[in-house]
Amino acid sequence: HRDLHSFPTRRSSDLQATLHFMKSDFFIQSKEYSKAVDELSLSVSCFPANPTFLFHKAQVLHYQGKSNEAMQDYERLIQMEPNVPRYRYYFGLTCLSLKQYEKAALQFKQAFDLNPHLYLARYQQAKTALFQNDKEESLKLLQEAFEKGNVKELGRMVREEKSWKALSEDPRFIKIISAEASPF
Repeated sequence: HRDLHSFPTRRSSDLQATLHFMKSDFFIQSKEYSKAVDELSLSVSCFPANPTFLFHKAQVLHYQGKSNEAMQDYERLIQMEPNVPRYRYYFGLTCLSLKQYEKAALQFKQAFDLNPHLYLARYQQAKTALFQNDKEESLKLLQEAFEKGNVKELGRMVREEKSWKALSEDPRFIKIISAEASPF
């Protein structure tokens, strides 16, 4: 015989967490990021083990420029769900923004290892190697990204990223990015 009064409490928490999550989306759409974080924090407090709530909170913190706070949430998220490539990819972006290049490279590598179709992780890993002044590794990883991914999108990203200018005279770099222009 179960206590019937325990069910509404659980359902109430579900509804509250969902309501806070939905409100956070509204605040994100209206670019009120601190309010979105507040709502996501409430969702997380209702269900601390829910990776979706924690992931969205970490993302908003990162885009708000609060990468140190986002880092804490991503670390917790990776402990909860170590085999989700998307979590590792965004954790890598946060590490990259904090110039924690080794940690970023590891997250991008693990994201790509978990999902070999996630060519953006390989691209970010290549960019991270470039930031670490490892041009050989950077070129190797960039080549892999172009072989696996959307060459038009990658070409656009390379053109928009000023860091790649350091390789602009390297014939290997030119060959890699010229794949974008290939009709095949």
